[in-house]
Amino acid sequence: MVQKERRVQVTFWPEGDRVRVPFETTILDAAKIAGVDLASSCGGDGLCGKCRVIVRQGNVTAQPTSLLSREEIRRGYVLGCQTKVTGDVEVEIPPESRAEAAQILIDVDAQRFRALHPMAGEIEVHPAPLTRKLYLKLPRPSLDDSLSDKSRLFREIRRQRSAPIMQLGLKVLRSLPKLLREADWKVTVTLGWRGGTLEVLQVEPGNAPGRNLGVAVDVGTSTVVAHLLDLDTNERIDAEAVYNSQRVWGEEVTRRIIHAGTAAGLDELQNAVVSNINGLIAAMVQRNKVALSNITAVVCAGNTTMTHLLLGLDPSAIRKTPYIPVSASTSPFRAIEVGIQINPRGLLYTVPCVGGWWGAT
Repeated sequence: MVQKERRVQVTFWPEGDRVRVPFETTILDAAKIAGVDLASSCGGDGLCGKCRVIVRQGNVTAQPTSLLSREEIRRGYVLGCQTKVTGDVEVEIPPESRAEAAQILIDVDAQRFRALHPMAGEIEVHPAPLTRKLYLKLPRPSLDDSLSDKSRLFREIRRQRSAPIMQLGLKVLRSLPKLLREADWKVTVTLGWRGGTLEVLQVEPGNAPGRNLGVAVDVGTSTVVAHLLDLDTNERIDAEAVYNSQRVWGEEVTRRIIHAGTAAGLDELQNAVVSNINGLIAAMVQRNKVALSNITAVVCAGNTTMTHLLLGLDPSAIRKTPYIPVSASTSPFRAIEVGIQINPRGLLYTVPCVGGWWGAT
């Protein structure tokens, strides 16, 4: 007979968040599971002392540490990463051990994107969106004009856009015969640049009125900042920011590289930042009442390690001489391949990095 795993309840104050975790889970790990923001620069090695909390009541076992004074220990302070719960516990997270409200980030970190909206007269900008929508009226096929459906579509696109190399996916190709004829050969195509190739991302019947939106994301070590953009007008619609959830495994990149080398570490780090990005996009979509399917492109910039973790690339060689990344630049991917939730055919672009310790510029 399999013995049932013993679990205990941890309550975090002042919010009152509760979570049940396995016996002898550390308070820091319990905070991760509960989604409680508890600072930890060293990634749980007991070196930084930032994850200090107060045990109000309950049973714990704590490792000795020189990072707490006798007075703090007398008042119930422990290090979250060095303290295991051995019974139901109530824990208070003091202000110095938690991050400030994420909304404050927008006014500070969002300044990194000011280049998207230069002051009038300072810089001349010629917008060239990575994706765009185009309304087409295709000539009907005839004995004198018997091009295939795909070639007919490509020909009409080339009449309006310079595109030596074009492609479309199998899913779009399969939809063409019925869609073109039911739409009376009047369609709206969404086009995306993949290097020197112009891809037909989707084909919609008629003059589809939906907006063509994109998201620019700064994947910072401490924060993730996203801006919602109208790709047709170059207008910035909204901005949102949040602390990077990877911080629970360390506030600096070397700790995260080390964690990425553990059994599930790379998946945990990648899922954390993708969840941050999806949360930011969802908040802006809901607030501005736009359709998620209208977001056809996401552009992410960050240092080399952050870009690797976003894409799920092994960053281990970056911290070892001669500091070699898996790739300094990548071709556009489907955003859904990474887990970013936008239009299913939407593209993810990453800004090229310079080297192992020199990120996107």
